[in-house]
Amino acid sequence: MKLNFKIYSPFFIVLIIAIVFSCNNKNAAKPISDEVYYNDDTLAYINTTLNKAIANSNGQAYDSAFYYYNKAKQLYTLHKDSLRCGYALLRMAETQKISGDYFGSEENATEALLYLKNSHNQIYLSEAYNLLGICYRKLLNFDKAIEYYNQAAKIAKDSISKSIVQNNIAMVYFDKKDYTSALKILTALNASAIVQTNLSAKARVLNNIGSIYQTINNPAALSYLQNSLNIRLKTNDLPGMLSGNIQLAKYYAAKNKKVAASYALKAYNIATKIKNPDERLTALQILINVLPEKESKKEAIGYFTINDSLTKMRLKNKSEFASIKYNSKNTEAENLRLKNQQTQNKLQAQNDRVLKLVFVMIACGAVATAFFIVIVQRLKHKKAKIIEVYNTESRISKKIHDELANDMFDTMMFTESLHFDTDDKKETLLKRLDSVYEKTRDISRENSSVDTGNDFYIVLIEMLARYKTPQLNVLPVNTHSVSWNVLDEHKKVTIYRVLQEFMVNMKKHSQATLVVVKFTVADKKLHISYADNGVGIKKNNFFYKNGLQNAENRIKSINGTITFDDITKGLKISIAIPL
Repeated sequence: MKLNFKIYSPFFIVLIIAIVFSCNNKNAAKPISDEVYYNDDTLAYINTTLNKAIANSNGQAYDSAFYYYNKAKQLYTLHKDSLRCGYALLRMAETQKISGDYFGSEENATEALLYLKNSHNQIYLSEAYNLLGICYRKLLNFDKAIEYYNQAAKIAKDSISKSIVQNNIAMVYFDKKDYTSALKILTALNASAIVQTNLSAKARVLNNIGSIYQTINNPAALSYLQNSLNIRLKTNDLPGMLSGNIQLAKYYAAKNKKVAASYALKAYNIATKIKNPDERLTALQILINVLPEKESKKEAIGYFTINDSLTKMRLKNKSEFASIKYNSKNTEAENLRLKNQQTQNKLQAQNDRVLKLVFVMIACGAVATAFFIVIVQRLKHKKAKIIEVYNTESRISKKIHDELANDMFDTMMFTESLHFDTDDKKETLLKRLDSVYEKTRDISRENSSVDTGNDFYIVLIEMLARYKTPQLNVLPVNTHSVSWNVLDEHKKVTIYRVLQEFMVNMKKHSQATLVVVKFTVADKKLHISYADNGVGIKKNNFFYKNGLQNAENRIKSINGTITFDDITKGLKISIAIPL
């Protein structure tokens, strides 16, 4: 029986409408006015908050710094100060970038752009684009990184800022392995006046050119790397000295392990001094690779200790950042909710009534449908059982009447009319009694319980084999290839009885000399193909004369299908049963 569930679609439409109606976009960031009004107390409080943020940031307590920057952002929002909102968000994004939370940094930098785009402060805006370029480079989205770096370059006010952005673009091409484009940009920068007159910029460009030459095995790499480091030593640029020593350690790693170890050790000491755990890990990794195994154990232990500590710290920071931002949004949402309390309460009450009505209707419909399906299935199963019992009783009664009773009567007449004074007469009586016994045993077998255990397929083969005679060959095919254990007991019994029905029908009516029963599994169904070369069956009386109606009812009771492919030239039957 098929049920049409389309009648319930209006309930789901009502549900969707109710849910959409109840949703409100409360948290969309909107640029606010640049007109700012502060009193002295408020300004002092905000300045104190910012000073705490800066102090915590310098002390590398990034979670606390993030908290105070976020608090400052909330205060700026209350006073409708777009520029300083953007500034606070940039500082939050910078804090997240330092902590390795590039997804969170990208989110806050993007939000900062909403506040800064309408402002006239190109420095903050350029910083936001540059920061987004850094985040996308770290997240390996190189095309997006170049796009934002180009935006930063367009609005950068001074030449040194432009050169920094161009240097960053070159290193994105380096990451993309487009060394030609990277060298083109860096070579032009190296020849520019601003780089030639700014030692910090010159050292950065020389180091990057040397890194690319090292990657492509250009012998000029060493000269560029050493010149870059010499400049940084003269200017006492500790971060630059760290980068230069790391790069030279990598250069010598495959050429002179002792020299590589010397540079790596210098890099490690500088990274420790300036509290740069990432570069400490890089230096330790090089030391592990270039030092002999016995000497590198200490570095390996240090590497894993620092790496574990850094990973835990960054996970903690990311969790803290998310929690702070989440709590902040909750506070803003709560303030908005309080301002619109009366309206929201009315809308919520109305939404609740609609949703409750929809849910009650759906629940009642679901319960009624489930109850109806259960009742129908039970009635269907009960009817099939009744029909099965009736057919079984009728078949047994017919066999007893047509076969067993007639033979018993003939035997009784034979014994009454004869005197058993010779061995031939006794032999004849024994043969008739044996015939009666065989028929009784056949009836018993046809209606006995079926073993549905692990050896079911053997029981099935034995049943088919009982019909084999010198004049009739029965061939079961692929019985062992079917995973019979996936079928429940009821389906196994049904398969056994249906095939038994086919065999009995064949033996009585078909005059066949060959029967083939084939088993295959496809499309999550067990397919059974029965074929014999008998005389076939006439359509107009085929069900009733040959007892196959019962077999069809059995197959339908387990949600299977049965098809009589050819009933005029032999018999071909196809069965499909869901696994």
